[in-house]
Amino acid sequence: MTIDRVLSLSKETTVEPVVVQQNDRQSRTLRLYLLEQGSRPFPTEGVQARLLFRKNGATSPVYEAAILPDGWITLTIPEAVTQNPGSGEMQLVLRKGDSLLHSFTLPFTVKASLSFVGEVESPADDPMAVNWKNLPGKPATFPPAAHTHAPEEAGALPADGTAKDAQKLGGKTPGTYRTAKNWLDNSAFMIDQRGKGTYTATGYSLDRWRFRAGASGSKVTKLARGIRIDVGEGGSLCGMYQRIATQEVPDKFLPLAGRPVTLAVKVAASTLVASGNCGIDLLDHTTATTEGGGSLVIARKTFAAGSTGIFVANGTMPETMTYTGITALFRTPSSESSGAIDLEWMALYEGTYTADTLPEYVEPDYARELLECQRYYFRTAGQGWGYCTGTAAARLNVPVAVEMRALPSVDDDTITFTCHNEGSNITATGFSPAEMVGAAVRLNLSCDNLFTKFTPLAGYASAPFGFSADL
Repeated sequence: MTIDRVLSLSKETTVEPVVVQQNDRQSRTLRLYLLEQGSRPFPTEGVQARLLFRKNGATSPVYEAAILPDGWITLTIPEAVTQNPGSGEMQLVLRKGDSLLHSFTLPFTVKASLSFVGEVESPADDPMAVNWKNLPGKPATFPPAAHTHAPEEAGALPADGTAKDAQKLGGKTPGTYRTAKNWLDNSAFMIDQRGKGTYTATGYSLDRWRFRAGASGSKVTKLARGIRIDVGEGGSLCGMYQRIATQEVPDKFLPLAGRPVTLAVKVAASTLVASGNCGIDLLDHTTATTEGGGSLVIARKTFAAGSTGIFVANGTMPETMTYTGITALFRTPSSESSGAIDLEWMALYEGTYTADTLPEYVEPDYARELLECQRYYFRTAGQGWGYCTGTAAARLNVPVAVEMRALPSVDDDTITFTCHNEGSNITATGFSPAEMVGAAVRLNLSCDNLFTKFTPLAGYASAPFGFSADL
């Protein structure tokens, strides 16, 4: 048995919910047919279809759906989705290349498995229901519910609410198990490929984080855990913020569209003295500014300059990401101030939380976090290989750790490249990034007609530099 649904792109339609019985494997084949305006079949050539499921507060991975030659989109609903009963929604996303064509949301219900004992007659109007009068073995009477246990027998927590060792999950604390996804990169400020440790100018500092410098002497410094922001002499507003493109990878924020979110920060220490407040903002921006100009405020929280602890800002993501991206911002007071503040981490979670109910923060794995950051910035000695396309031009491929988010720029305009070609050392007169070639950046080199055409060459930069694809 399959579940068939017809969806119209031209108008809103009421779609019958998709209902799946847990123990009915034959009902898990879902087929969808798309119609354009005028009931014409939707052209599916070159279109990719993806489905994800939201149920009981959890979001599934994205599943690829097959588009058949007759135009039907077909998918076998995964067992992971039907493992537990509950209601939610499934989202169908149609893409063609880098373009988002359409998105549908369908109601979705998983019904619990049925269990029968013996031959049971069912009512004629509902063959899945059980007729109580015909159920074999049912008791004639029921004893009163007088069975009780002392709280300690039932595993109750102590009065202070603290779990003892025997009451932990497998001897481990709940934080050992799965936690909510944090959408910020380098959220504990542990990655510093630029390697300066301390940054004083406005611009990118610790990976993925831009520092907004304030008064003279303001700076951000990497600590053993987290960062310290000094506001400088007679300090004015300064802070740290992260820009996130809404479609930087396919459907990156699709699960969050229209969803409640919480931005959080842990202030470990503060010696700030100011008449104004600190704050955290989540902004949907038209221009990626630090103070919200041209931006839609999604979530905002202010707190006194000398405060410590965990602070949260609640809001709702837009249904449609119409702006250039999201900015997560921490800011110090804009009034004259002095002192410093230590941040241990920042996080962006789906859902609405208070400081007391916030998911336990789990420091990310260093190696995975480094690879994610290297999609935006990669520090290199600039050694590579290539070939000459003419006497005045050559191509040099410089390896990177992972294919970068976009074609990067070189963050140092003072470097030069020396090339070995046919036994000669040649200094290129110019270079420019041309394209990503897998996990390498191709540079186009030029010189004064000293290359030997169609021959190999090796090259290296005069000093280490960074490839930057930062936003």
